[in-house]
Amino acid sequence: MEPIYLHHYKLKTRRPLNSRSERRVISGTLLRQRDGFGCLQPWPELGDETLDEHLERLSAGEPSAMVRRALECCAVDGEARRAGVSLFAGFNVPQSHATLVEFPNLSDLDALVIGGFEAVKIKISTGELAKLTAWKSVPLKLRLDANGTLMPEEFLHGMQALTDDVREAIDFVEDPCAYDAEVWNFLGARSGVELALDRGNGEMGFGVRVWKPAVSSKPAGPWRFIVTSNMDHALGQMFAAYEAAVCGTGEICGLLTHGLFEEDEFFAAVQSNGPQLLPPSGTGLGFDALLEGLPWKRFV
Repeated sequence: MEPIYLHHYKLKTRRPLNSRSERRVISGTLLRQRDGFGCLQPWPELGDETLDEHLERLSAGEPSAMVRRALECCAVDGEARRAGVSLFAGFNVPQSHATLVEFPNLSDLDALVIGGFEAVKIKISTGELAKLTAWKSVPLKLRLDANGTLMPEEFLHGMQALTDDVREAIDFVEDPCAYDAEVWNFLGARSGVELALDRGNGEMGFGVRVWKPAVSSKPAGPWRFIVTSNMDHALGQMFAAYEAAVCGTGEICGLLTHGLFEEDEFFAAVQSNGPQLLPPSGTGLGFDALLEGLPWKRFV
């Protein structure tokens, strides 16, 4: 196997990013193999193995699915860099929803519409369900993400308390509670909203599959696919954008997550025009000079 080099990094979020954790300093590592680069950033609070556990498995020659994806990213990125071309050449990156980690006011949603967004993803927990019931209507599609923190009866009561206009504006609710096919079938039928599965495996009870290219290869199935970043390093965000472009999805995706973090050199190089991510210049996934300038340490 070609040698693998690592560069550990820490990202600082502007606010906590999910309802399962208040953590704001996120640790990950960039991988380098031959001429290509990849990103490994697990979320243990969402069920991932820790970073150390992933690296121990890699050292033992038994890489996890996330590590395999990072190495696959290295391979495709390296091939493009050796050819001197951008991975985005000839592809169109789909537009994205806005991602909010704090519950917005309706005026915030109006501002997103003015900015060109057609959909917004909002992180919700118990407290936000009550706030939703105060809305009479909304100006764009809602994608709600509970990170599996709600109880089934709590979710159902919250959805049934919404006005018809707000309920009809919900594109889907992602991971409303812990996945159980029978429970989700019941919740979908009774709530009148579409459910989306992110974490875990399943084949029933939802019509939308959230796919994070950093976590797995594209699952097979008849669902709508929403490609999102893993809320990781800017390089990982670009890998998600590349996979979304290659798969040719017609869906609004979730590729604009750089603004959730305090700016660093990499995030400063990420640009967007409203809901449209603009890939960085350079070869492969971009960031040529920044990546070459990092202190890399051989791992295996």
